[in-house]
Amino acid sequence: MDDENYYCSSCGKEVNANDKICKNCGADLDEVIDDDGMDVVVAAVFYSDVDAEIAKERLEEAGIECYLSGSSDGSMRPSLAFSQGINLMVMKKDLEKAVEYLKGLNIIE
Repeated sequence: MDDENYYCSSCGKEVNANDKICKNCGADLDEVIDDDGMDVVVAAVFYSDVDAEIAKERLEEAGIECYLSGSSDGSMRPSLAFSQGINLMVMKKDLEKAVEYLKGLNIIE
């Protein structure tokens, strides 16, 4: 295997290129993406569905595309949401803007 890094397209965590299922979130890894193609990144991690939903709504109100990964809502493995957190995912190009916006609202530190 080469030295490239690969990431789960669902949760953004690093995976091996030959993995079939993400060890972090349990997602099928039909598609892994390398460093250069990493379009979605984790902006924040929450340990409460309510906090995660509030942050998501605030970003969407600000026009920042985002989604939650690892939430117990509809997840095949809801216990992961509480043990590993709920990832608030944004486009890589929006990361800095999203983090600053959430900090300005005192949603994250």
